[in-house]
Amino acid sequence: MTPLRFLALLFTLIPACLSQDLPHPSKITSATPPGTHEAKYIIRAKQGISKEDADGFHNTLVGIVGDEDEVDSIVNEKGIPYIWYTALTAAQLKKVNTDDVVESAGLEEQLVVVEEPDVPTANKRRDIVNQAPTAHNPIIDLRMLSTPPGNPFVDHHEYNEHYGYDDVAGQGITIYIIDTGPFRFAHSELQPPDSSVTRRNFDVVRDPKVVNEISSHGTCVASKAVGKTVGVAKRANLVTVRVDPTTGEFFFVRAWQAVLNDIEDRGLQGKAVVSSSTFSHVPQEAEKKAKLVSDMDRIIRSILAADVPVVCGAGNDAPKSMEPNKLPAILAKDLPIIVCNVCGQLNKKIMRYEAGCPGADYARSSCEANSDCQSWAYGEEKQGTRSTPICIMYNEAAAEVIAGALVDTKKECPFKYSDRTCR
Repeated sequence: MTPLRFLALLFTLIPACLSQDLPHPSKITSATPPGTHEAKYIIRAKQGISKEDADGFHNTLVGIVGDEDEVDSIVNEKGIPYIWYTALTAAQLKKVNTDDVVESAGLEEQLVVVEEPDVPTANKRRDIVNQAPTAHNPIIDLRMLSTPPGNPFVDHHEYNEHYGYDDVAGQGITIYIIDTGPFRFAHSELQPPDSSVTRRNFDVVRDPKVVNEISSHGTCVASKAVGKTVGVAKRANLVTVRVDPTTGEFFFVRAWQAVLNDIEDRGLQGKAVVSSSTFSHVPQEAEKKAKLVSDMDRIIRSILAADVPVVCGAGNDAPKSMEPNKLPAILAKDLPIIVCNVCGQLNKKIMRYEAGCPGADYARSSCEANSDCQSWAYGEEKQGTRSTPICIMYNEAAAEVIAGALVDTKKECPFKYSDRTCR
């Protein structure tokens, strides 16, 4: 594969269109997500409890709360509930804490969505000025790579020929994409090539209104993975897991557990790739941080043990931070997950790509050569400015495209977790 195609691949796995809501996975119990972000308790069971004890506590908790629809729970891949989420009074909390099944019960840290001021329509328009490769900047136009078909810049661009991947790529492999969406499966790019290729969605959203339903963000992301024109792995099965952009501890764990459960239920060991372009802030309280990290470590470790690679963005606050500082990226210190950073230049220092990220060296050298490039996701309200000395390569794009690359090569090139290489 040429460096040019590798870079194109790096921008291909960004999740795309989902207009229909499909049933929740069988092992994820779902109460109706609350419309308001009221303070609720996360209740964790002790490790090693039996299914009988866990089910018994669930029934006890429903009795304490008084309404089964007000109790959310997460069930592990063995069918045992181990985390519950519900509002409790002081008296109810006291009863919960006396149960032998309970390890801890604490309030979840809440995140608040900050509304940004409206941007004049003129500022939302896409800058379609050509940025052709040069001797000093061999990268093809980043805007094209992050833009799905349907935009004149792509459909009539001289580099449109680089949108080319094998029609059979991804056959028999499933891509899980965890993103805020929305996804529209009715979009032409996400239409499966035939009935043997599937499209499914797990909606793990606390408040769907947080994300603009007419946005094309999720659709753009998914199109880079399986899109009929720009997709890296056109024949891969797609499972989108839609989450709230301000997901708290419970729903973040729930999304990842949903993926693990589905892999186990469908026997997809060695036949899937998981990509996440969403992050979770790590709780400041040490005990809460330890519990959340432990939950995520167990889940991702189990996914990796099923011979399923995990790819995610770094989640850093570039240019504030040069290192991954959010989940699941921080687990890369202990687990062989692939972390893709934003490629950027800050005070002549190139932001790091995690080792094992295909195409990283080429992408990095391209950014070094040109610190005045930019990229968007089609349908997004925001765009970079040419006055900003940073080459933005969208965390979502990087993570999703790398996952697509793994899908495309998985049969011929098994992923080796010991050294994060494909050989």
